[in-house]
Amino acid sequence: RDITIVPESQQVFVEEDEIILTKLEYSLLLELIQKRNIVLSREALLSTVWKMQDSFQDRTVDVAVKRLKEKIDPERSKNYIQSIRGVGYKFN
Repeated sequence: RDITIVPESQQVFVEEDEIILTKLEYSLLLELIQKRNIVLSREALLSTVWKMQDSFQDRTVDVAVKRLKEKIDPERSKNYIQSIRGVGYKFN
């Protein structure tokens, strides 16, 4: 849609505006976009983005997704990332 990612510099633009993301937020966004329209469980995201499952909790994913949503869609009008109750998240 209107998100542009420049992998070489890890820059993210929403429409024309650059969005400053942490390394973790960037990795999370990339994972969600690469698996667009697929529901990713919290466990799957912990495994792929955080690279470890045991030392983090599901809530870790929820907090990170919430921060990412606030940065890429502060007015909550575009609904890029959909929460699937009890399962995980999906990028639309």
